[in-house]
Amino acid sequence: MDQLLQRLEKLEEFTGLPALVLDLMGLISEPGTIVQDLINRLELDESLAAYLLKQCNSAAYSIREEIRSLPRAVTLLGFSRLKMIFSDYMMRNLYRLGQTSSEQIDLWKHATAVAVINRALAPKMKIAEDEAYLAGLLHDIGRLALYYLDPTRYFHFRQVWLEEKPNDTTRLERKLFGHSHDQIGHILLERWQLSDYLKEVVRYHHNALRYQGNNKTVTLTALSNAIVHNLYDDHSLFLDDLLEYCGLSLSDINALLPSAGKLIESAWVLAG
Repeated sequence: MDQLLQRLEKLEEFTGLPALVLDLMGLISEPGTIVQDLINRLELDESLAAYLLKQCNSAAYSIREEIRSLPRAVTLLGFSRLKMIFSDYMMRNLYRLGQTSSEQIDLWKHATAVAVINRALAPKMKIAEDEAYLAGLLHDIGRLALYYLDPTRYFHFRQVWLEEKPNDTTRLERKLFGHSHDQIGHILLERWQLSDYLKEVVRYHHNALRYQGNNKTVTLTALSNAIVHNLYDDHSLFLDDLLEYCGLSLSDINALLPSAGKLIESAWVLAG
């Protein structure tokens, strides 16, 4: 095993995911789970409970009354939206929002934007919105790991990326780090024992057109990733092949952008 992977195993920021969040997401997926089961677990973590109420009262969820109690919040949001909020909370912990560098904030903004676009497009591809959203949040988790492993080298990578705008950033990563973020991300998800569909998204979102499996979220995330880079990073990535693979058109994308853009901006404000 090379030095980078050895350091990854010991990386403090990625020793694990918040156990309670994974427990809650597993509980939601279990048949027969009732609202009180979730409330009982939420009451074990004041920080997560407070975050849930803050999200519930934000513009992102369009609830017209002020929500002050966990039972009311859980009931109004429903299980699917709760999973997305739990995903957000988990990722905020990994990105250490509130004590972050500009590089971490940029990575978080990109991940959030891809998650929002994934969620908006998911119904058109008959994909569960909460699954698509979590896939978007996690797709570049390997890039965050590269930053934590070597901030100086990551800053150099970022400068070259912004100046040259290569279509294949994974090649540049392998040149500078010895591994690309999709490889590192896949290793992390293996360690965390997350689902195969998420591992496939993380591993193949830069090679979606060559992906041979049946996981439609891989191609969806690749498309959302390209859209976000074009919109916010001044890139000009080609969308036609990805749109065709997803069974979507440019008019589908243009129709969702105004509402998705507002949700993205709202999420970015909440991340501050």
